[in-house]
Amino acid sequence: MRVVVVGGGTAGWMVTYYLSESHLCVNVSTEEIPIIGVGEGTTGKFLDVFKMDHVSMMHGMDALPKLGIKFDNWSKTKQSFLSPIDGTPTASKYIDYTCLAYGPVGKHITLMNGNKSNFFVEQPDLMCDYNQNALHLDAYKTGEFFKSQSKLLKHYDAKVVKVNREEGFIKSIELDTGETIEGDLFVDCSGFARVLSAADDWVDYSEYLPVNRALVYKTETESSRKPYTLATARKYGWTWEIPTRTKIGKGYVYCDKYASEDDILEELGDVEKVKSIEFKSGRITKFLDKNCLSLGLSSGFLEPLQATSIHLTLMQLERFAYGYPTEDLLLDNEMERDYNDYVASLHDSMRDFVSLHYSGGKTDTDFWKDARVTPFVDKIISLTKKRLPRSFDFPKIGGGVAQESYNPILWGLGHFNNCPVKQTFDSDNASMVYWASEAKKFGGNTSKYLTIDELNDIIASLGKT
Repeated sequence: MRVVVVGGGTAGWMVTYYLSESHLCVNVSTEEIPIIGVGEGTTGKFLDVFKMDHVSMMHGMDALPKLGIKFDNWSKTKQSFLSPIDGTPTASKYIDYTCLAYGPVGKHITLMNGNKSNFFVEQPDLMCDYNQNALHLDAYKTGEFFKSQSKLLKHYDAKVVKVNREEGFIKSIELDTGETIEGDLFVDCSGFARVLSAADDWVDYSEYLPVNRALVYKTETESSRKPYTLATARKYGWTWEIPTRTKIGKGYVYCDKYASEDDILEELGDVEKVKSIEFKSGRITKFLDKNCLSLGLSSGFLEPLQATSIHLTLMQLERFAYGYPTEDLLLDNEMERDYNDYVASLHDSMRDFVSLHYSGGKTDTDFWKDARVTPFVDKIISLTKKRLPRSFDFPKIGGGVAQESYNPILWGLGHFNNCPVKQTFDSDNASMVYWASEAKKFGGNTSKYLTIDELNDIIASLGKT
């Protein structure tokens, strides 16, 4: 197919690179339209889709390994807790025995507690023997990296000024340079502007995801780099710290119903504002509309928590690429409907998971008092008071969220405190004492692994040779 991608941010160039491997691609984007461009985190799906050399990717994207997320101050029962990328060793069982007997355990938990990466040196090579990590990356550098790797027919440094349609299909787009671009498939990666999409239906998530603003800031002194994203609950939302190779990205996500930007700056204290970002939490309904595919922020947005944006983009992209190898299939209404149903379900399941994080029982401000969870999350939380959740209690959606991700958050927010844990273990003829003792063995010896700062120094030195 001849594919026209509109957009030059992280999603635009990521999608261009991916599709240019098997299709004829052009990209339309301009630096005159700024990208959001903050430090971003991925899920493990990123390295699963882009099977490149880890070190060259990290150097090109200013990226570092992400092994999970540390949550500070989200719960009334625990000051902090870790949520690992790799899940626990028993997450694939009907009951996640180790997590429920002892809490989140595993290789990533052990590495995070020791401030270690999953890389080590085996002279003369830099090795990584555990590939289920994600990345912290710089959005600008990531876009440039994928741009440099794309097999493009042409890049048009221009803006779209008109979209020409016939019977709902895009036939061509006109640029402010006077050029007209034709194609078989048009991919909208233009962010919140949605310059190609004709869909106007909107599913609002704000009832369950209360934040709608972000203030990106920097401080005079840098924190030390960690192998995890730090998410700290605040008065009116939460702050992030994302360590990339050359800086630590920081921001405060909040709801303007409860606080102004001045309130946020007052709470943060001595910081320098970098930019403000406004967003709506929700999604469109027609992710694929005839021959227009909306990806990235054009398709919807939840909020920055749990790196859902890049993950959703990759799941949509992969599902489309394998399902629509030729332009003829774009004429199939049933396939279009199935694709849209899948992507809608995927977004909704991610919404459920993110809403769970606001259920820790905090009541110190109106923001936290008013926070609500989705009906599905309410059902799961109610279930924990009767029996331990099992793998089949969670929806089976490709690329969705299951118990390996839910259980560390449920545990960290205190929802297992009132669980009939011992009774459930006894009824399964399982020993809580046994699984608690087994949990302590899963981390292994991590003395050979590099700290994030040590790894960063090695990657920087490799870039000079």
